[in-house]
Amino acid sequence: MIQVTASEGLLVYLAVMGVALGAAVIWDGWRSRRQHWQVSEDRLMRCPRCSCTFIVVRTVREANCPRCGVQQMVGKRGGRGRV
Repeated sequence: MIQVTASEGLLVYLAVMGVALGAAVIWDGWRSRRQHWQVSEDRLMRCPRCSCTFIVVRTVREANCPRCGVQQMVGKRGGRGRV
């Protein structure tokens, strides 16, 4: 069995949490750069149930409200919920 003192355990715990936090920051930066939102090319939708306004990629035909989950059809000419 490995003998670990309290100070060594705390040091290992802090190192692991630091690595996890660094990985989360790198992943979030990569994710935000990968998803380029351009309102001129995307659709702005409004949920009919909760009135949440959100952006939908133009190539998507069905969108779910991020707040309440209501599914909406995205049509070419002013589909339901289109702003």
